Amino acid sequence: PTELGLLTTLQTISLRENPLKGTIPPELFQLAQLEVLVLEACELGGSIPTELGNAASLEVLNLGGNDLTSTIPSEIGSLLSLESLTLVQNSLAGPIPSEIGNLQNLVALFISDNSMEGATLPKEFYRLENLETLYGNSCSLEGTLSTE
Repeated sequence: PTELGLLTTLQTISLRENPLKGTIPPELFQLAQLEVLVLEACELGGSIPTELGNAASLEVLNLGGNDLTSTIPSEIGSLLSLESLTLVQNSLAGPIPSEIGNLQNLVALFISDNSMEGATLPKEFYRLENLETLYGNSCSLEGTLSTE
């Protein structure tokens, strides 16, 4: 519910496996102290709100197992504290934004089971020096694994 945006001291929201339906309330990304947001398997649809770029304290973002569409917004590159990003099992399409290379604290990236047909890993991806885990199974990624 959008009213969660009124709880300004929230640091963690985990609502995994609840039939919430609807879209992700953009108000969640106005919570200045929010470090963990888990909305996995909540039957959410629509696109990932561009307001997510406002969540400067976010360290863990898990939106896996929903029916999110559109693309990964370029505003993802503003989440400089992000350590783990999970977007598996959605209907995300299009390219991986080059701004993902800004996420210098990112340790784990899970994007498996999406419809990114023709997408490649942008050259900026190779700046993720702290990345330890990458799951990109069944995404229809194309190209070569090269920094060129």
